[in-house]
Amino acid sequence: MQGDATRCTMLGEAGKVAAVAVTCEAISVTRRFSPKKLSKLLNERGWNAARLAGELGIREQTVTNWLAGDNRPSLDAFLDMVDKLKVSEADLLDRIS
Repeated sequence: MQGDATRCTMLGEAGKVAAVAVTCEAISVTRRFSPKKLSKLLNERGWNAARLAGELGIREQTVTNWLAGDNRPSLDAFLDMVDKLKVSEADLLDRIS
């Protein structure tokens, strides 16, 4: 997470305080996103990548990439996923160690 703090500080020096908070939160959320937790939640609901993609209005391959850990969702996609799955944000995040 050291790189995250550095990036947030650099953005802050540019004088964009509100943008810094949003950007830092987005970095934290997307870096802590847990493909394993998403997979477990989908299985518990009887959903697959295609179903989640349809609910989110995105391509199935995008969700497949999230599940494989190849990519992470954007903050907007993450929040939409939380809403569609009716879970808390913490349910899809790894804990900070």
